[in-house]
Amino acid sequence: MNADIEEYKLMAASRSGYLRLVQQARKATSDLDVIIRLCRNLNDNKVTIKMEMIEVESQKLKPLIKLPKIQLMKFDGSVRSWVAFKDNFLSTIGNRSLDPVDKLRYLISCLEEEAKKLVEGFPMDDGSYRNVWEILESRYGDKSIIVEDRKN
Repeated sequence: MNADIEEYKLMAASRSGYLRLVQQARKATSDLDVIIRLCRNLNDNKVTIKMEMIEVESQKLKPLIKLPKIQLMKFDGSVRSWVAFKDNFLSTIGNRSLDPVDKLRYLISCLEEEAKKLVEGFPMDDGSYRNVWEILESRYGDKSIIVEDRKN
């Protein structure tokens, strides 16, 4: 340590030595900036990795979670019963944080007769739940059809 101080004093005494010290200081500062940036990136990556690990862990737990048995309302395609069915389904299944495929399974298990025929053939995948729900909503949730049905 004392040798470093002596070397510094000798270098600082001359103009060329002083300029060399300034140059070394700039390089050291630049190197420190790089190290700081790398550390920040490392911390950001750590957070990302932790979040990914949490997601993986929650995916592992998902199959272990069992819903209690709930008697779901059936829907046969009657316009008169659509609103009640829709409210019942959304409150018990549709608004939960379930996988869309699980929601689709529950939805299809509730459908009978005309309503079931309307949505037959959809694959069991993430996009199908939304598509099936939109088809049912457009067919049975049309207010003009509901009003007309109530008149009869």
